[in-house]
Amino acid sequence: MVKLIILEKHKLFKWIFIILLLLLLVAISFSVFLKNDSLESFISSTIHNPNDKDYDGDGTVDSILIDKKNSHYIVKVKTSKHDYVLKSESYGDALIDLYDSVSIKVTSLDLSRDGIPELILTGYKNQKPITYIFQWNNDEFKEVFSSSKNIFGIIDSQNSRTPKILYSLSEKGDESTESFIFSGKTIKDTSFSKLQIPALGVIQKFIDLIQLTYEIEDAPGIFTEYIDSEELGILWNLSKENYRYSFQIGYFYDINWDKNALPSSVIWNLSFEKVNSTDSSKPKEEIIFTVKTDINQFGEYRISSIKKQN
Repeated sequence: MVKLIILEKHKLFKWIFIILLLLLLVAISFSVFLKNDSLESFISSTIHNPNDKDYDGDGTVDSILIDKKNSHYIVKVKTSKHDYVLKSESYGDALIDLYDSVSIKVTSLDLSRDGIPELILTGYKNQKPITYIFQWNNDEFKEVFSSSKNIFGIIDSQNSRTPKILYSLSEKGDESTESFIFSGKTIKDTSFSKLQIPALGVIQKFIDLIQLTYEIEDAPGIFTEYIDSEELGILWNLSKENYRYSFQIGYFYDINWDKNALPSSVIWNLSFEKVNSTDSSKPKEEIIFTVKTDINQFGEYRISSIKKQN
């Protein structure tokens, strides 16, 4: 009898432990859900993980807070000493407008190479693309650059060369490319050098592919032979009989370089407006493709990876 009671207690403790463990897992999952939901409502696409970095150079970790005010976003840097609201010369704190189909994106890169990352914001303002670069300077965050073109990117982003800011209207390609060199606290126009955007031709073909109003039969020759078949299958799962897609804004940066310090791999984040073509009452949405392009043995860029997020 004593042995039976001990066995029963052992089972009881076992079940109590399992129940407590399940409750703990549910609580953790709920907490993560709330955190992710909050994050998604503020920062829909994060590149280079801009949160939890030292943005003012005081040695302590700072954070990015994004809120909504009236019809625009408010971007705040919370430091150990003060909360700074980012403001532009033209629009004050109304940097980027609220749109159903275009969300704000926050990026950080140490363009000045002084150990303090610059903040890069992209989105739409007055129904047009907008990009800002903010830099910590003289105890405040100052706007040092802005662009209203819909393709923006940085080459030599993390190698030994001086970072180059390149951007271009996708409709005109390299003919409309403007370039700048970010040198410490100054930005110098180098458009006269006619720099070309790496992989732009391949990306333009990809953009055209997404904007087609029908499904393609075969994949064009803009992809590597080793691209994952499931990722490539994204192209045939866009429900184009019900939806239409139009390109909005793109951001790119290089991540690998060859022996001559030229970019061998470039990441592209491409935003498209998704419209329900069968029901006009449905709200417009944003769909984002993260595309990786690599140089092949012939010196040509090809798409090696595709990720999609809604």
